Amino acid sequence: MALKAAYLEETEKLSLREVPEPVAGPGEVLVKIEACGICGSDVHYWRHGRIGDFVVEAPMVLGHESAGKVVAVGSGVDHLAVGDIVALEPGIPCMKCDHCRGGHYNLCPRVRFFATPPVNGALQEYVAHPAEWAFRAPDGLSAELASMAEPLSVGIHAVRLANLQTGQKVLIFGAGIIGICAMIAAYEAGASEVTLVDIQENRLERAKQLGATAVINGTTGKPRHQYYDVVFECSGAPACAEAAVRAARSGGHVVMIGMGPDDRVQIPLLDAICREVHIHGSFRYRNTYPVALQMIASRQELFSRLITHRFKLEEVEQAFHTAWRDPSACKVMVTF
Repeated sequence: MALKAAYLEETEKLSLREVPEPVAGPGEVLVKIEACGICGSDVHYWRHGRIGDFVVEAPMVLGHESAGKVVAVGSGVDHLAVGDIVALEPGIPCMKCDHCRGGHYNLCPRVRFFATPPVNGALQEYVAHPAEWAFRAPDGLSAELASMAEPLSVGIHAVRLANLQTGQKVLIFGAGIIGICAMIAAYEAGASEVTLVDIQENRLERAKQLGATAVINGTTGKPRHQYYDVVFECSGAPACAEAAVRAARSGGHVVMIGMGPDDRVQIPLLDAICREVHIHGSFRYRNTYPVALQMIASRQELFSRLITHRFKLEEVEQAFHTAWRDPSACKVMVTF
């Protein structure tokens, strides 16, 4: 049976191709994709054909925030069954290298990650996926909400890296979907206050509606100096990397999540050294999906509000334009 998949043919050009139906091999499940969110990295590949050293050199299926229904189970799989709603963790590590064996599988140099060249992503009707990286959604959770486990996992992992403690004060640069997910994860970890910085007023207004203690428009205001216990930089803007260090209290933590167009930015290193500001790089996530799915299941109304736009697979080009250009967009979802 011929199925549809959304291929990036060249920059800012997607097309639907017919592809053969995949088969669930040993240890795999065949999943009928029901929802796939559009991530900022998808938009980067669509617009520029690359992110840093990851270059699209041949047509590739985009999308990595996916969930759907199990329609077939391969041999050796006993924890999932036909009919289960599952969220697909998009990275498949080797589980043999030092990083994997040490529990840091997100740093695996041989990981195969959806929609990272040359690996095809999940904007297609069916995907065969290793069952150990397919996580059953709690009863009553839709595939659309289950797919939100991916961006939420980014926030959960960043919060863990910062060792965030109950009662601490948090600052977040960037009020897009990752910044919002970092806010939610920070509150879940016990943060007493969370302030978000952005230059888009509609994003700041949404952050306030979703529970931010305070918001700051970066074009007219600045965060408090050396005040915050934990700072998350989610924007990728070079100026925010410097501001993040200066906003952290002495002994505080700065977690760099956002990826900008340049691989070099200036930070006040002497200031960080003299005040023992801990600077962490945060890359994707590890061991987060079960926690993320439970968190979403317990706060479905909140996470539903993060989904601002929905498109069918046949409208995927419009979905990407919306994710790129529409300032009102938080999470753009492609539904099948």
